[in-house]
Amino acid sequence: DLPIMDNRSSDPFVVVKFNRRIIHQTSYIPKNLNPIWTLKTKAFFLFQVKAKELFQDIDGLCFEVIDYDAYSANDLMGAVKVSPRFLYKATEERREFRLQPLMSKGIIVNHKVKGKLALRCRRATPYDKEFLKQYKIDAVKEARKDPIKLRGVAMIVKNVGTGGGGYVKTVVEKKRKKETIGTETVVKYKIRPEPDPQRKTQTTWMTKEEIDKESFNESRVWLDAGSGMLAKVFLEIINCKGIPNLDVNVGLDRNKTDAFCKIVYEDCICSTDVIDDCLSPRWMPWTNRAFVLHMTHTSSPLFIGVFDYDSSLHTNVESHDPIGRVNVDLTKLRADTEYLLTYQLYKEGTKISDRKPVNGTITIRLRLEVPDERHLVLSCLQPPPTIYVNDCQKRDFLCVKYTCKGYDNERFDTNVILSYIEELLAYMNLVVYLKDALINLLLWRGNHRVDVRIPVKPSEQNADGADALNDMTMKERLSYLVERYTKKTTILLPIHSMTLFFSAVTLVEKPSLLPSYIFGSIAWLLIAVMGFRHNNPDPWDQPKTFRDIVEILLVGEPLEPPPTITKNQNKKEASAYRKKWADKIKELEKNSVEEKRRAVREAREEAEIDSAEVDLGTESKGGLNLNPLKPFLLPVQKNLGKLLECVRFMKNVMLWEECYFAFWITCASIILGVFSLFIPWTFIVIWSTRLAVWAGCGPWMKLVDIYYYSKIEDLSKSKKSKRMRDLKKSRDNYLNLLKEDVRLKEEEAKKLKAMKAYMFGKYSTHVPVVKTDRNRDVPLHESSAAPYVEKPLSMARAAIEEAGLHNKRERGQKLSGVMIPKHTDSIRSTVMLGKAISNTRKLERGALASSLLNFGGDTNASAYSKIAQIILVAIVASFVGVPMISSAVQWAVKKSFPVIISSIQLAVEEWYPAISSTVQSAVEKSLSLFKSEW
Repeated sequence: DLPIMDNRSSDPFVVVKFNRRIIHQTSYIPKNLNPIWTLKTKAFFLFQVKAKELFQDIDGLCFEVIDYDAYSANDLMGAVKVSPRFLYKATEERREFRLQPLMSKGIIVNHKVKGKLALRCRRATPYDKEFLKQYKIDAVKEARKDPIKLRGVAMIVKNVGTGGGGYVKTVVEKKRKKETIGTETVVKYKIRPEPDPQRKTQTTWMTKEEIDKESFNESRVWLDAGSGMLAKVFLEIINCKGIPNLDVNVGLDRNKTDAFCKIVYEDCICSTDVIDDCLSPRWMPWTNRAFVLHMTHTSSPLFIGVFDYDSSLHTNVESHDPIGRVNVDLTKLRADTEYLLTYQLYKEGTKISDRKPVNGTITIRLRLEVPDERHLVLSCLQPPPTIYVNDCQKRDFLCVKYTCKGYDNERFDTNVILSYIEELLAYMNLVVYLKDALINLLLWRGNHRVDVRIPVKPSEQNADGADALNDMTMKERLSYLVERYTKKTTILLPIHSMTLFFSAVTLVEKPSLLPSYIFGSIAWLLIAVMGFRHNNPDPWDQPKTFRDIVEILLVGEPLEPPPTITKNQNKKEASAYRKKWADKIKELEKNSVEEKRRAVREAREEAEIDSAEVDLGTESKGGLNLNPLKPFLLPVQKNLGKLLECVRFMKNVMLWEECYFAFWITCASIILGVFSLFIPWTFIVIWSTRLAVWAGCGPWMKLVDIYYYSKIEDLSKSKKSKRMRDLKKSRDNYLNLLKEDVRLKEEEAKKLKAMKAYMFGKYSTHVPVVKTDRNRDVPLHESSAAPYVEKPLSMARAAIEEAGLHNKRERGQKLSGVMIPKHTDSIRSTVMLGKAISNTRKLERGALASSLLNFGGDTNASAYSKIAQIILVAIVASFVGVPMISSAVQWAVKKSFPVIISSIQLAVEEWYPAISSTVQSAVEKSLSLFKSEW
């Protein structure tokens, strides 16, 4: 809230003085009364001073806020003096100082001063000194237009190969050749981007079969990236097939697509090598194709984009040409399972109908390594973080943006608005599923498969083994008899119909169960949808179940072993299943169109009958449209986009695509439903309505009118205006608190943005953490999965691999800290103190046996010392503790036993005569009564 010094605004900057010497000056921020200085506008400075010199100056540091004027003298707006004591004890907390008039030789320079100046201060660390020193050097380079090496830039692999640069090389360079081996002529292809450095002769030219076989071998070079701690994602880009040619054909049809892949996962960006002039590129094990990504949040999708590389020599090309993108859902995958996934690459557009599978396929190899699956599930209870990644080049920035979000929907485009409306209307297809579910529910159609055995007449076919019945064990006999006299059959139980019937019957009799049933119905709906999803025979389109996540919470991992999925498993059944629902949706759309046409036809007939007036005005024609409504429609487009993101997230939770969120909502609904059973809702409702009626409708409301409401109505104008001023003042105080909160968030965001722009690049992209994509990418049926078997390693080799000594390491873009943030890097090794490795499953048998001697992760010496301590404690307890306890028990028994015996005797002597006389009199009365009645 700085004062206005120019026409409607000010151009403030700050000058810092110590002992009347200028030690720092910020840049001026034009036309801003609420300026925020960041790293780019020189908000930071390093003040080096001795303690004696600091405390000798009573005034400390003087911060003068000045209005910049280009053609006249600058105007002083106010000043702040910070005491040496505050500077000495400051720990980077934010402090606001009110601007004061600056006194110069006893004269007040500025009488009317308003506004505040917020400061942060702390003692500089060695990292702070090095950071500011490097920043000054980079600022000088930027002023001279010299290239700057960014600090901690995101992991972007250097693109190897021509990348489409140079037609001469493309035409001249030979990519394939024919060789005669014996009597056969084979075609060999040149390996790109380069042959294996260890086998250059054998891997310079290879046949197609050899290339395919070699590409599936284990990768040698892994790039470790990211800042998460929950899990590790091992990703390998194997190949792309059938991608379109996006380059201009030149010469002998040799200029083809130069493919490379961009990977975005949370706070890291990765790229593969470029494969020149190839429509089915294969990335070899020795190239940059393998990545170890660190997970921060369980729901984070893995984004992979495929692009055609365009050389920087093409100055008229703004970005690399996109071929397709894939959104890999990691929540469906199991740990310790190796997945070979093939995805379809789609041609994307603004509308849903523009998405067509014409751009080939991509094959990846994926594996998850989760140290603690229980922690993975519990971490979903925390809100997902907001993640932005930066890039230093615009072309790479556009690639990252396309990889994360596909078509750019942030620019104003009427087609984008129409696509949003089309997507909202597409959700009407849910009517098909709801109608089918309602019919199955009301008509008691089975939905839960149960295997039972029914008795049958034994036949000669299943009589084999009857002769050897005497030689069988009891268990084998029982099994034989069951197989012979019964047969296995599957029945469908209408569990959901039973649940609905029981709930409806009990709710009609006891309406107080309504709150509990409302919560229970949420859990019931989610579990029913989960069961519906698992009716799909496609193994790649099934989420994790409620049971799997419960087992993880209870025992740390699912009880069932990792799945094995073969190629083309249930392909026919899955195709038939999808076709069935597609036909139902098409029939619904057809009926809807016919219904609309019939309604329009009937309305037109009625209008022709009822029309009696004729419009004499001229019909307006559509003319040239230059989007004059852009200022009005752009906010509508953005709001529709935000609304659709919320709708997509809710849809994904409902369909168990966000299985962890769906699980916790189901658990919360069950807990609230059970808890609501014990709340006396009838009592609460009755007494709440009673109190409301008696308090608000009784004759004592006249007293409210006399002593409160009538006084407000009869106020004079001055009192009314005073009351309105008080209300406005309280309202302004509330708004000021909200503004202050918003301003603090804006301040932190701008400072972090400037810091990340310097450290990683000026182009920033938001990376979705939860699933908000319009489309779901499901692996094709050529995909497969199998349990991952670790190769047995020695202790030394396992420790080296776990430490990642042979991997390239690039930190993610997550920063932590207030003033000068640092990298939030994941710990390279989570091994306990004194332990060689954390995962003993990788060890050979001999190494595993030796590792088992490490009790609790200790070294041998510490383990032996603990064993000695345990033995010593046992000896002391045996020879000292046991005799002491025995003697104490004997003493207690000896002292307390006579007291107990005497107490019992005294009680018997006192109470026995009374009890015996009472019993005797009762018996005599009953006998006399019996005799008289008889």
